[in-house]
Amino acid sequence: MEQACLSSLGAVTTQNLIALCKSGLSAKIFDEVAECLQVPDVRLSNIINIKKSTLIRRKREGRLSFEELERLYRIVRVFNMAIFRGEHAE
Repeated sequence: MEQACLSSLGAVTTQNLIALCKSGLSAKIFDEVAECLQVPDVRLSNIINIKKSTLIRRKREGRLSFEELERLYRIVRVFNMAIFRGEHAE
């Protein structure tokens, strides 16, 4: 079930990712990824190296930085690759 909610972000091409990040994806994507991965906000923010105070500010402002989005995207890609390989191993 988790791969369904992350598949659209994981399937983004590099060029599209750059355009999305430059335009500024909504900070809501952070919450969506945390929910799909079933990881608390604090843990995910540690994984992608965002301080708690910065995450609160980003959510209030409604946008993550390019670098933060890129790190979040990498986590989604790794997760999707693990799901994909897990499905083919069975």
